[in-house]
Amino acid sequence: MKIKNIETLVCSAGWRPWSFIKISTSDGIVGYSECTESFGSIRGVLGAIEDLKHLLIGRDPRATEMLFWDIVPHNSSESWRGSTEGYRRNRECTP
Repeated sequence: MKIKNIETLVCSAGWRPWSFIKISTSDGIVGYSECTESFGSIRGVLGAIEDLKHLLIGRDPRATEMLFWDIVPHNSSESWRGSTEGYRRNRECTP
């Protein structure tokens, strides 16, 4: 099973927009998640999703920990560098 597509969806809640993520897999499984930001523009969260989705498409969605650590260096400050570098070294050594 691989991630086939990631879509962002927005609908009006009357007093603010709600945003969702739709993830589709090659096996036909579809999952939804709400990702509404409480303050400010929804473009920040949705823009980050659009910028990072190429790192997830084609990957196994069940490997959540690995997917998380693979996208962290692409969407975080320099303060994460030490933890991600250690993770990468350990991952490269693992058969």
